[in-house]
Amino acid sequence: MKPGELRRFDDTALSGTPDTRRVSGKTFMVVSEGPDSWNGYCVTILLDGALEAGWGYDWVNTHSEVINEAR
Repeated sequence: MKPGELRRFDDTALSGTPDTRRVSGKTFMVVSEGPDSWNGYCVTILLDGALEAGWGYDWVNTHSEVINEAR
């Protein structure tokens, strides 16, 4: 993942916590990535018009896919 990338959460997010279930199927943009003193390596995303920080990099990468502009 890299900043500026458009991605979509997949349906596997439904099996998680209430916070992850609410993002299932939603489109978002990666704003930044990097180490976080509380949560390890994290990403900040733009989702539903709001910045959300502290999402685990590996979790987001596993449960989302890049939106292919050529489709």
